[in-house]
Amino acid sequence: NDAVLSRTEFGKYIEIVAASVGSTVTEVTARIIMEVMFSKGGNTYEENNSLAEKEQELKDTVKSLGIYYDVMKNPVMHELWDMFDSDKDGTIKFTEVAMGLYRLKGLDMKKATRQAMDLMDLLLQADKNDARTLNYEQFTRLILNLCAADDEVFSEISEELILGLQSCQGPMSREDYIQLDVAQSDYKQFRDVLEASYDGLGVWTALHYAKTDKLFDLWDKNDDGYISLEELALESRKFHKTNQIVPGETVRQAKTSMEAFDKDSNKKLDRKEFALFLVKFAKQNNEDLLELIDFLAVTSLMEENSAEEEKFIRSIIGIGSQREQPTDLAVTNEDAANIDRAGELWV
Repeated sequence: NDAVLSRTEFGKYIEIVAASVGSTVTEVTARIIMEVMFSKGGNTYEENNSLAEKEQELKDTVKSLGIYYDVMKNPVMHELWDMFDSDKDGTIKFTEVAMGLYRLKGLDMKKATRQAMDLMDLLLQADKNDARTLNYEQFTRLILNLCAADDEVFSEISEELILGLQSCQGPMSREDYIQLDVAQSDYKQFRDVLEASYDGLGVWTALHYAKTDKLFDLWDKNDDGYISLEELALESRKFHKTNQIVPGETVRQAKTSMEAFDKDSNKKLDRKEFALFLVKFAKQNNEDLLELIDFLAVTSLMEENSAEEEKFIRSIIGIGSQREQPTDLAVTNEDAANIDRAGELWV
């Protein structure tokens, strides 16, 4: 893993090259020698500079891959795999990740399931078949991620990981089983929503873009961990003002988005539902997703709605709240007409 080939390693490399082009080592070697000897100019100045600039990056990548492949072959990693794979079906499911973290790191079940969700989301970004399980290679990356998060090196703590799992084999409490069951249901619901959405790639991008969390915190004015309809409309308004969109349309879009992405029907958006909203919001306004997130963060910090705007938007949100509606946040025909009239009055 030193990012340098010895003579023996170079010989193996040439064998792989020859096999990949359907030729023999002798033929490939002769061709390379001829190309080098009779090359008129060799590499260009630009090519040499580009290679020099990337040399350290390439070395770091090779070393990282070397460590990864060594860890994959480590007997302790195979033992960890067997201990996590409780049903011995050759895959690691969400519940098995959560249970493993619960026992391995001594976390309470709520924290274990939350970390399991984050790791599964990260490792299954390219899960095109929607299998929702980890193979051995992905499991290896999961363990390396855990080590990196704690500033540990796998080779130095591998035995501790095994001992940690072995020492925590007692029965779980009823409360922990309930928490695990609830988390599994939440994770399945989110994956169902995500896989059904043609904007899945954008959602992954939003979820794993650092400024999305910052934007969520800026919009969550009361720090309750959710975005309410009022917060959604008032913060969206700061962006809409720059595009000359009337307040009535801001509220209409906020209500429609809340109805579409509030999957647990609690009348507010959590972080994953908020990511779904951002993708739709970017598409509605013909904006690049990441540029929009950056811009929304800036406007949230720099812009303030006027007292009149806030009062006006809150009054629109209240339209129809005293009567029964088909769904909690549905925009009825009567609401739509009232919003249109209010928007015209505002203009």
